[in-house]
Amino acid sequence: MADGTSAAAERATSSHGGAAREDLTAAHGTIGHLVAGSPFCSYLVDANLRFLYASAGAREFFGYAGELQGQGLYRVLRSIWHERFARQVVARFRHTLKTGEPYVAPRAAEWRHDIPAVLIHDWRIERIVLPGGRAAIVCHLHDVSEQQRLAAALRDTEERLATQLTAVFRLNDLSTRTVPVGDVQTLYEHMLDAAIAVMLSECASLQRLEADGDGGQVLRLVAHRGFHAASALHWQRVAVGGSTTCGVAFRVRKRIIIVDIEQWHAIKGSADYEEFRRCGIRAVQSTPLFSRTGVLIGMVSTHWNHPYRPTDGELRAFDIVARQVADFLEAQSGAATRPVSA
Repeated sequence: MADGTSAAAERATSSHGGAAREDLTAAHGTIGHLVAGSPFCSYLVDANLRFLYASAGAREFFGYAGELQGQGLYRVLRSIWHERFARQVVARFRHTLKTGEPYVAPRAAEWRHDIPAVLIHDWRIERIVLPGGRAAIVCHLHDVSEQQRLAAALRDTEERLATQLTAVFRLNDLSTRTVPVGDVQTLYEHMLDAAIAVMLSECASLQRLEADGDGGQVLRLVAHRGFHAASALHWQRVAVGGSTTCGVAFRVRKRIIIVDIEQWHAIKGSADYEEFRRCGIRAVQSTPLFSRTGVLIGMVSTHWNHPYRPTDGELRAFDIVARQVADFLEAQSGAATRPVSA
């Protein structure tokens, strides 16, 4: 009886042990399935720092079309990171494997030499025990580059908007003031300050349309910011046939934007091109100023020392400034109210 009971117990124990092994195997497979199917960058490495499992996100992150299983950690890391950073990460893995201490890396930006690009990421590792008592390391990595870029873009947009609104409000305040006799030039300078602030440019200029004495018209430079003295003298009077942007805008009665002077072949070889280079100007926009009744009365331009295309938001804010400047010029000059023909 006792022998029968003992045999039954052994069979039960054996059955239970087999079930436990099956559960462990199933659990092991489930871990691999969960990690392998995850869209996030998660992976397991064994005590020899070789990949056991890698998620779909990890394979995409490391640029592996096939399986990572069996690949050495250092070799994989070196495929995208520089040697110093790869060795630091491997050292962290070895320390956690030895001590069991988890590690959460501070958010860092590292240069990927395979793309190339700067990656901003969070990552953490911890030791786990696999079936059979073997130690392994699980790593979770979160690429926050796009999130950081969006946050930076939002901050930049907010800062730009604040600067632009301040400039517009400042100019609007100036337009309500009584201009002291002989102090018109100071207001011109404030207008250019507002234009530069709105367009984030390095230079700006303001021109008034005047008769040239021969029955024609010219744009006379009344204020500028950032021009070389020789260039300011050269652009003191721009005729309708001038090759610079204000001359073209004068002829077509529309805003002209040149994103890169070096790519504007029509101006190459001209004196205006040489003056742009003398001033270090690479991009420019010129906006015609019209009276309330449609008469062309001047031009306001902004210039950048690098290739640049103003955003729609910048141009909308700049148009507010241009309207204020046009109203001021009209009030100062008593411009005619004859509409410009189409």
